[in-house]
Amino acid sequence: MFIAVSIFRPEFASGGHIKVMMIDAAILGILALGQTFTILEGGIDLSIEWNMCAAGIMMTMLQKPLGLGDGQTWLLMLITLTVTTGVGFLNGFGVAYLGINPMIMTYGVNTIIQGVVVGLTSSTLPGGYAPESLESFALGTFLGLPNLLWVWIAVTTVFTLVLACTPFGRKIYAVGNNETVAYYSGVKVKFIKMCAYAISGFAAGLGGILFTGRIGQSYLGMGSFVLFQTIAVVAVGGTSMIGGSGNYIGTVAGAFILTITNGLLSAFLIPAAVQQIVYGIILLIAVFISISRKKKSNVI
Repeated sequence: MFIAVSIFRPEFASGGHIKVMMIDAAILGILALGQTFTILEGGIDLSIEWNMCAAGIMMTMLQKPLGLGDGQTWLLMLITLTVTTGVGFLNGFGVAYLGINPMIMTYGVNTIIQGVVVGLTSSTLPGGYAPESLESFALGTFLGLPNLLWVWIAVTTVFTLVLACTPFGRKIYAVGNNETVAYYSGVKVKFIKMCAYAISGFAAGLGGILFTGRIGQSYLGMGSFVLFQTIAVVAVGGTSMIGGSGNYIGTVAGAFILTITNGLLSAFLIPAAVQQIVYGIILLIAVFISISRKKKSNVI
């Protein structure tokens, strides 16, 4: 895809544009990390949109009230990630322990976060500028590659190992394949599901922080583009939309594919509405393939 587009649009292969695509793919891939875990265990997280936005708002609006200097940005990041991870735990508790449908629970929490964020910022100008140290890091490079790409490489390494080489990873797959069998095999199904949503909350917070640093500010609705994109990335990456099979490496590939696709549509001046149509088609095809594979695997 990259080569084909570059033939018709040579500027598409310029160093500057490649760097931009790497950063876009990194942020999208990190946001899709949590979606990968929730879908693998048979759920979905629809609260990523406003959880990400809340992270950005906290990073730009809490620094002065908390009396933190620019050198204490790490502490502000820690507070932000704790809050967004806590939202993930709340999602997981509702889904796993209260038995609420994942779509209803996470969409409800998404709406609550939206109300809280809008309510708390109603008396002030919502949003603000990112700490200088965060912006400098997000726009910086190391060994010729964007810092955000290095962060994504680290995240990919850690969570790929978690899924492939740890008991927790194997339990995620077990729960996604069959909760009942997993339960009678000694897996703490409810706890595993709650942890998957906590990871999603962490990923949404980290993605929100990095996106805020990348654009240098936050604003209401800054996560409006991420929900369907994260689901599409996971689907394109080969993860079964009904759980039990897939991996984060596939999601990484999906993030690059979707980023190049977005670049292709932009290069040829395709309207944004068409992009939404593309996402919808991708999701429908991915779900159809997932269900077909599941039916074939159940045939004796």
